[in-house]
Amino acid sequence: MKYQAPAWLETFDEQSIRQWVGLNVQKRYQKETIAAAINHAAAAAPTSEDMTGFMMATAEEASLRYSATSTLVLGIIAIFVAFFLGGLSILAIIFAAVSGQRGIKSRTRREQAIAGLVLTGIAVVIFVLSLVLRYVVKL
Repeated sequence: MKYQAPAWLETFDEQSIRQWVGLNVQKRYQKETIAAAINHAAAAAPTSEDMTGFMMATAEEASLRYSATSTLVLGIIAIFVAFFLGGLSILAIIFAAVSGQRGIKSRTRREQAIAGLVLTGIAVVIFVLSLVLRYVVKL
């Protein structure tokens, strides 16, 4: 996806970078995006299209890392809830699977997302076994 840079972003000073990031990037990813953009502008002489693409890619990667970490955490929660409470784990399983779909696209934390999805799969097995033991075998 190509992003059109506004005319005031031609200078690539810190103030214009902060202004563009403040308008186009979610608040939780702004600090990391600003730092990376300032370093990128200092290291190279990017065009405005390169700079906007770099800032959006940095923000997207931060979002994907967040999703990968949340997949791992939700997978762990799903196992414990499935083991102790049974049916309530279905919520954690659903959220982990949805978050894992985004997190697996991360370049730096893909393994976290895969581990979270594996843990989510184990939680599904525990959940199904608890249902079978409870209603079919009647333990």
